[in-house]
Amino acid sequence: MATAAQRDRAAATIMPRLLSRLQAAVYVGISATEFDPWAKRHRLRPIRHGRRVLFDRQRLDLIIDRLADGEDQEEPDTSVWDSKAL
Repeated sequence: MATAAQRDRAAATIMPRLLSRLQAAVYVGISATEFDPWAKRHRLRPIRHGRRVLFDRQRLDLIIDRLADGEDQEEPDTSVWDSKAL
C-alpha cells in the first residue's frame, strides 16, 4: 500500500489533461487576461465539471500546432510597431 508521501510524489509528476483557465494560460505562454479572447478566437470550448471550468491540454496542443504550421494565423500585433510605443 502506498504511503501519503508516495501518493503526493506520484501526483506531482503527472501533468493533468484538464487545466484550469490560469494553468491553460501559463501552458500556452500568455496571461490569464489574454487567454479568454485567445480561446474564443480559436473556438476553444471549456469543459465544465460542476462549477469548475477546465480546458483540454490536448486541444491546446492542436491549436498551437496549427499556429506553428501557419494554418490558423492570428491577427498581427502591430502595437509594438506603433510610433507611440517606440
